[in-house]
Amino acid sequence: MSDAQISAGAAHNTQAQRNSSAITRRGRQGKAGKPKGSSKNERRYGLGFAMPFLIGLVLFTIGPMIASLYYSFTDFNIMTAPKWVGMHNYQSVFADPRFYKSLENTAYLTFIGVPLGLAFALGVALILNLKEAPARGLARALSYIPAIIPSAVVAYLWRWMFNGKYGLINVVLTKLGIPAPNWLLDPAWTRPAVILISLWTVGGTTVIYLAALRDVPRELMEAAALDGCGVLRRFRYVTLPAIAPVTVFQLIAGLLGGLQNFTIPYLLGSGGFNMSTGGPDETWLTYAVYLYQNAFSYFKMGYASALAWILFIIALILTAVILRLSKGVDEDAAH
Repeated sequence: MSDAQISAGAAHNTQAQRNSSAITRRGRQGKAGKPKGSSKNERRYGLGFAMPFLIGLVLFTIGPMIASLYYSFTDFNIMTAPKWVGMHNYQSVFADPRFYKSLENTAYLTFIGVPLGLAFALGVALILNLKEAPARGLARALSYIPAIIPSAVVAYLWRWMFNGKYGLINVVLTKLGIPAPNWLLDPAWTRPAVILISLWTVGGTTVIYLAALRDVPRELMEAAALDGCGVLRRFRYVTLPAIAPVTVFQLIAGLLGGLQNFTIPYLLGSGGFNMSTGGPDETWLTYAVYLYQNAFSYFKMGYASALAWILFIIALILTAVILRLSKGVDEDAAH
């Protein structure tokens, strides 16, 4: 290769390096200048995408909450302007025997029904999680179907099944020689009937437990089996701690749902248009049903708003207590 060719190649390489350096500098300048303009645009785009949710939150959640807080201190029946009465509504609530009856019914359905529902859902999930379970996919789908059936349909379906004369459940019990209770008319059986209906609709809880069971470390299960732990001990010392955070979540969600139990008791005790009798001895008079009666049957909006805020405070206290008690459980699960 001649000296001229070598010089031409060196010059070409030098020029290429200069072009590359210039391109790199322009890229760095572009990157340095990009965040200021692009971050503003990104914030605008983000705010624009979030705006429908924020508008809905203000109009349909925060706004009504503030309005109901104001109405709880007023005498308001929709037809006339609200009249300020101070703490009168709250004083009337705590002097109302039906308020305590609704609290009793709600506490019964919540503190008995929710733990039973969690235990039942976990049992179903454990069965569906077995490799030996036949037709697991079909069984999982069938277990979830009741959870997506509208509550009104569920109420009327079980209202027929619980019928004391021709209901399917009593027909089966009679053929088996078991005394058939009057589910819908005997106050001793009306609340257990609601709990049985709730057990039939635990498909959503079961699906969440199934997902949690799949995340249980297989290594811990195998190590426990090698150490001689049986099925029950592995469930007690490995599975339960691993799914503890999910159980806490399910418990809080179940309690909040139980405190707002409305559709099933309302329709089972429905006595006419926009009216619920509360069932025999008012055993279906849950807190939500009583609140609904005052708001939309008696048009006592101020009184109903006071009931709603008392329920909100009860839910906050229960949630705080559960979270407080579950701290140790979550720490054990993490270790």
